[in-house]
Amino acid sequence: MKYKIMNNLTEEELQRLAEFKKMSIAQNIDDHYLMVYLFAKKLNVEKAAETLQNNIDLRSKLGIPFPLRKAQVNVDIVKKMYSFFIPDTRDANGRVIAYLYPSKMIPKQYDFVDCMKILFWFSDITVYEDSIGHRNGMVVVEDLTKVSMKNFDSRLTDMMKGKSLENIFPGRIEAIYLINQPWFLRFLIGFAKTFIKNKIVKRLKIVGKKEKMVEFVDPNHLLEEFGGKLNFDYHGWIDSLPADY
Repeated sequence: MKYKIMNNLTEEELQRLAEFKKMSIAQNIDDHYLMVYLFAKKLNVEKAAETLQNNIDLRSKLGIPFPLRKAQVNVDIVKKMYSFFIPDTRDANGRVIAYLYPSKMIPKQYDFVDCMKILFWFSDITVYEDSIGHRNGMVVVEDLTKVSMKNFDSRLTDMMKGKSLENIFPGRIEAIYLINQPWFLRFLIGFAKTFIKNKIVKRLKIVGKKEKMVEFVDPNHLLEEFGGKLNFDYHGWIDSLPADY
């Protein structure tokens, strides 16, 4: 099956999908995208529908279609943003590993809608991840080297109007590992609370030097630049994706 998220679904998952498809917000949306929202909300149909509605509402406000394809995003910004996950790579608990390196980009140097398109595209392409990864959620490894407030986009928080990211973008974050954190980390965490729920903030784990990440993730499944042994050509991978991905 082209969309791995639909592989090996359980009877309960199929039942929840059937219930979701009956809701007005789910009309004309393919099953594989509906499953992204169901998994994100642990099969709670009402919460999945609410998140999908918020997601579509924000897209509509910004003139962004659902779903997005690679041909519709600015690939140069995708590469610069350096926010990604490696397909089919998991931690010891079967969770998807996502990587963030905020200081590689200053968002306000780019068009806001172009930046938002990439966030939506990253969530849309999770349909290519298998159902196991979606069930287990994800962990985020974030390198805060040379980070400053200019690397965070206040335009996003203004646009969200009090809603948290988890109420707009699907995904279950089980842990966030922070490496090379700055002295003003407490201030950054305070800022994060304006758009991330407290339960997510409580899952922050301050690691320190990247070499310590092997205490949390198998080095063979962890990128070299984040303290592991895995080699992955992110830019090459982006270039290899077809236009309709």
